[in-house]
Amino acid sequence: MEAFDETIIALATPPGEAALHLIRMSGNQAEEIIERCFQTRSTAWMRGDVSVLCLGWFCDGEKKIDQVLVTRMRAPGSFTGETVVEINCHGGMVVVKRVLETCCRCGARLALPGEFSKRAFLNGKLDLVQAEAIIDLINSKNELSADLALAQLDGIVSETVTALREKLKDILTSIEANIDFPEEDVDLLQTEALRQDLLHIRDAMAETLRGSKTGKIIREGIRTILVGAPNVGKSSLLNALLGEERAIVTDIPGTTRDEIHESANLGGLLLHLIDTAGLRESENPIEILGIERTMKALEQADVVLYMVDASLGTEQENGPGRVVTRESVRARESVKARESVRARESVTVRESVTAREKVTVSDMVTVRDMVTVREFEILKKYAEKTIILMNKFDLVEADKEKDFEEIGIPFSVKERIGFEKLETELRKRFIEQFDMYRQPFLANTRQIEAVRSGLLYVDNALTALDEGVPVDLVSIDVLRALEEVSLVTGHVVREDVVESIFARFCIGK
Repeated sequence: MEAFDETIIALATPPGEAALHLIRMSGNQAEEIIERCFQTRSTAWMRGDVSVLCLGWFCDGEKKIDQVLVTRMRAPGSFTGETVVEINCHGGMVVVKRVLETCCRCGARLALPGEFSKRAFLNGKLDLVQAEAIIDLINSKNELSADLALAQLDGIVSETVTALREKLKDILTSIEANIDFPEEDVDLLQTEALRQDLLHIRDAMAETLRGSKTGKIIREGIRTILVGAPNVGKSSLLNALLGEERAIVTDIPGTTRDEIHESANLGGLLLHLIDTAGLRESENPIEILGIERTMKALEQADVVLYMVDASLGTEQENGPGRVVTRESVRARESVKARESVRARESVTVRESVTAREKVTVSDMVTVRDMVTVREFEILKKYAEKTIILMNKFDLVEADKEKDFEEIGIPFSVKERIGFEKLETELRKRFIEQFDMYRQPFLANTRQIEAVRSGLLYVDNALTALDEGVPVDLVSIDVLRALEEVSLVTGHVVREDVVESIFARFCIGK
């Protein structure tokens, strides 16, 4: 265990007036300092119990500062692995200032942001995944992200990564045995056996990465873009999800020209919402710029909420809006020219639509009659991550409702119809297929990239093996894979990474 010469102290609760404040002190002088400042009649304190909570007076020499509760936890049985003293004092900042100044005069110094957690990491009390889980738990915006952080703090990711490390170490040990004792008959590594071992570790790493997108989404939120024609209800939906009038809503098309970014919770799911300019042909340079930004935002979105006016067909460039029914679609399909176009589009749609989508090929033909050419191209391109909301469904005639239900989610912002179905669909896509307490989620870019890099090196090792590269050279890629995976938990440490992680913590944590 690494020793630290300095004893650190900090306020662990938010500054300001409160009922109580907690001051934390850690280091090899912590017990000596508190003995000089704390007066108590507790027999447990005087007996020197390893962990004890006692009531007494905090004093500066002979002067009483405050009546406090002091917790003493001797090394190594504390969060940091050092002797830790926690002082519960009354909540005035004058009291806090006096306690901190007294302890600093006795030999402590003020802690840096995240220094307590950094000492816990360096003393082996937690790894980097667990350290990041602490800050994620503190910063969690909903129950799902808090649950994910708790699962990581509990060690599920650490155990999985450690298992990957051990498998890679076993492969390296076998390779080295083959190099050092080429004539021995025991534990010789045959090429096929090595290939199988590498394939198994590759599958395990790929499985670990499989839920990484979900983990990142739970932690950071779902990037959600609202798309559709002008006046289809995008801004109204944004306002409804936020519970406030954030976006201007009028009957004038093209009101929203720049992107509006807001965050909202829908049934515990954190949505990072982007309200965009309505898609239409325009000669207004400002509106054109807004539409261009919409197209860029589509690329980065996790999910596209595509709003269609269920009460009327979308205004087309070549004709007025119209009510669309299956009967009208069949009538128009009798025209030869339209049949030819539909056939070609149907093939394209079949290639892009997955089984997971709500939109089927036959449904897309119906949607085609409700949107412009540009909108239809977007639907095809981003079909896998698109959810169609049939807005203004409350205005649809009763005998036509089933037609629209097969296309997308029946929806009405005004009447609050469809919000539960939208939540269910989002959960189905991003949450329900995973169990965060059984399946490890890599929840940030650092962790994901480390495992992804390790997987790349394993692929390189397999390629080299297939090309007949000597086994001792194959071991270089295996070693690099081990180093990358070890970065996740901190078994291999890069100082700049460690500093950047703990700099995100508040003082006192």
